[in-house]
Amino acid sequence: MNNFIRSARSFWSAACITLSILAVLPASAGPSGRSGTAAAPADEIGELLIVGIHSAVLDQKTEDHLVKLCPGSILLFKRNLVSNQQTLSLVKRLRELHAKCSRHPLFLGVDQEGGTVSRLPFDPPLPSAWALGQTRDPSVVEALGREVGRSLRRLGFNMNLAPVLDLGNENKKSFIGSRSFGESPEVVAQMGTAYSLGLIKAQVLPVAKHYPGLGSGENDPHLVMVRRSIAQESLEKQDLAPFRAYTELFPTGLMPSHLVYPMATEDNTPGTFSRTLLQSWLRDGMNYQGLVVSDDLQMKGAGETKTIGENVISSLNAGVDIAMISWSSRDQWLAAQAIQNALRSGALSRASFEEKVARVRKTKRIISQSEIGTSLRKDDLLIQGSHAYTTLAAQVLEKNLARLSPLPSRSAPDRVFIWPLDLRTKWQIERILLKPVYSADSKEFKQIRKNDLIIAFARNKRSVRSLLGWRNSLRAQTLVINQVEPGALLKHGRDAGFYHEWAVFMDHPMLAPEIAKRLHHRWSPALVLNK
Repeated sequence: MNNFIRSARSFWSAACITLSILAVLPASAGPSGRSGTAAAPADEIGELLIVGIHSAVLDQKTEDHLVKLCPGSILLFKRNLVSNQQTLSLVKRLRELHAKCSRHPLFLGVDQEGGTVSRLPFDPPLPSAWALGQTRDPSVVEALGREVGRSLRRLGFNMNLAPVLDLGNENKKSFIGSRSFGESPEVVAQMGTAYSLGLIKAQVLPVAKHYPGLGSGENDPHLVMVRRSIAQESLEKQDLAPFRAYTELFPTGLMPSHLVYPMATEDNTPGTFSRTLLQSWLRDGMNYQGLVVSDDLQMKGAGETKTIGENVISSLNAGVDIAMISWSSRDQWLAAQAIQNALRSGALSRASFEEKVARVRKTKRIISQSEIGTSLRKDDLLIQGSHAYTTLAAQVLEKNLARLSPLPSRSAPDRVFIWPLDLRTKWQIERILLKPVYSADSKEFKQIRKNDLIIAFARNKRSVRSLLGWRNSLRAQTLVINQVEPGALLKHGRDAGFYHEWAVFMDHPMLAPEIAKRLHHRWSPALVLNK
């Protein structure tokens, strides 16, 4: 009996060892050509995910989730960023957690396009892409991109979901607005690649968007599925030109759009899930060697009828390398499970999976993680620009002001008003014009006369809505400084009847005095003497 027991124990031990070995060995492909049933390590699956987190402070549940999920990329939003000190602490902790599950660097990303899409405030404010495009000076744009990249790395970021390479429209309100570098494919290509090259030189990975081009439509793919009826030939001549130029850079990332292009692809597949767009056109046709990073797969435009797991596998099979799930931790975990199950079933080939993981890790070796800065202001969320950045921002303003259209003919105004009330702006303009400047909230404004002038600074969409609600006679006396987006001041698609519009899609401490100088020059000496 004892010999029998010893023999049974020896057999069981040998069986356990054999099972343990088999569990870690990769399964060979079966007769069907499928990859087999071997599981992939969590850190490899995580390389194919970019995720968001809920808050600015990590709780234990979130920390456990991140270590278990092991995402290779994390995207931070405004909800995660409170102050420089808090951001530095958060970045440090995210890196520590990632080191527990992976020996490879972490991609830490942010949307820092400039203008209205700036998660991190800069001082002076970061100009919009349209303002950069108006300079027509790629050397300035590249240098500014490099300064932005250096600032991001000081906070620990090494990925920027920018630039936008979509074409804008100067005379039409669109979803992209001033996020585009302009209307011309040549200008967008030149300025977009210059900005990207600046980021690369600062060792920040640019992720250009939204391939093959959103166009100038007004619908937001975050909210609805959008169809763009444009033929392949038109896409080739217009929208694809900036992306074609961008593909010559390396290392880079590129984000496909969720739009449907039925005339170009001959199906109703959103761009994120289209092998035609991502494999045939991008990889094969343009020889793109960088990463393909999806837009958020939780967006309505990504397809409401599919589960998050189905969307992730569809996007990866189409050509996406890193799938984005920005909010739900549950969906993030379902995505990781879907990748694991797809590898086991053969729905995602192991060769394709390994190629994507290798591509991500190669890019990480080039970009690397940054040294966290120590010379930042701790109390506020604010990047105080270097001397070089400050000089470049002033040059961008100067070049934009040089392109302003002449004012229509009219006599010098009796009185000047500004809107909305801003004491610094009021003082700056008074100092240049050498005469009182009244607020649109003052009692004098209630008795406004025909020959008075209103200078209105449209700094956001809320102020635009207010201006469009003014009566016709007031609009006819108003010079609007449009800092929002092209086409913002159209009413029902038509001219709203303002005296004139000066489009300067950026904010800067010297904007108001520079506007005042041009008015002074236009009406001097009458404006100066008429006190």
